[in-house]
Amino acid sequence: MAHCMHRQPPSNPREAVVAHLPDGLRHTDLAGLVTYDPALVVQREGDCFVAEVGPFDPSDAKVRNHFHVGEKLVQLRPGDLIPLVLAYRRSMMEFASGTAAYAIAAGDTVWVLGGDGYAGSFECAEPDYGTPVSALVLGAVPGRRPGQTLNVGDFVPPEKQTARAVPGDPLVVAVVGSRMDCGKSTCIRRITAGLRRQGRRVGAGKVTGFGCRYEVTGLGADICLDFTDFGLPSTCGEDAPRVRAAARRILAELRGAGSEVVVLEFGEALIGPYRVDEVLHELRHEIDTLVFVAFDLCGVEGGVHRLRELGIEPGFVTGPVANTPVAAGLVERRHGIPAESNLGGMPRLIADLEQRLSARPRRPAEPD
Repeated sequence: MAHCMHRQPPSNPREAVVAHLPDGLRHTDLAGLVTYDPALVVQREGDCFVAEVGPFDPSDAKVRNHFHVGEKLVQLRPGDLIPLVLAYRRSMMEFASGTAAYAIAAGDTVWVLGGDGYAGSFECAEPDYGTPVSALVLGAVPGRRPGQTLNVGDFVPPEKQTARAVPGDPLVVAVVGSRMDCGKSTCIRRITAGLRRQGRRVGAGKVTGFGCRYEVTGLGADICLDFTDFGLPSTCGEDAPRVRAAARRILAELRGAGSEVVVLEFGEALIGPYRVDEVLHELRHEIDTLVFVAFDLCGVEGGVHRLRELGIEPGFVTGPVANTPVAAGLVERRHGIPAESNLGGMPRLIADLEQRLSARPRRPAEPD
């Protein structure tokens, strides 16, 4: 991928019949026939472009050539023409890109960083995770103004005027982990299933991480939102104010959707590149209780310390660290925090949340 300024050739819009429209473009007005312009330069996260999938061996199981279309998996093939979205990714276990601002144009090579159609530079991956598919950039998708590139953020509706939190607003539960794949999503599925069985309306929002729509809708809530609904492919880029603003908007939208409980998933790790601690600090006064998910006692120790630095007292611990009574007891004796395995239905946590809900004042009725 080139990182220098590109000399723009004369504008020459062309059209491509694309093989797939990935979920990262679900809010745009793009269809099967996509216009692209080799003269336009892609340089903002969220910019859209057309590329041709590079050569790879389809029989090689290590190649990550899956695409998410309508929350279902399809397989990319060499030579496919596909629309993509410029994105950053900094996974410590999967794919990682650079995050310093760069520009790409026709003739550059990018790598598909995730199944929702997000792509950019490629630095490394854990070897067991596999290798990304490359793609040759054909040109950017023209935006609504001459010389402008279409960006997924162009399709975000204007923010509604929302009132500040008032008594009776939804109970806000934050779920934060010591690292990715520690069991945050499992915990949220337990919470949403348990509360919905009690007849509660639950909203779930993912406020940090890398975009993957089907993982969010798979949380099982009545309404699910994430930062990609507000024009951000990821939260590890350089625009920290925009990340924090998107998190606040997710919470506001879920509050306004009639949720009795809002569960916020903080993707990736408490300490890491996805701005988890920044967003937690931004929302700390809105959070009623926090569930911390960890693998071991050391993870709990560091997590509790960091959360207290942010002014947040964790209310519950779960994850592999709590999968046996011995481990859960160690957490409770050392930190005075309830701990429960998420391998089952988490009845202690559900009962605690129900008790909190019962103690909350009712929201004032809307005037006729």
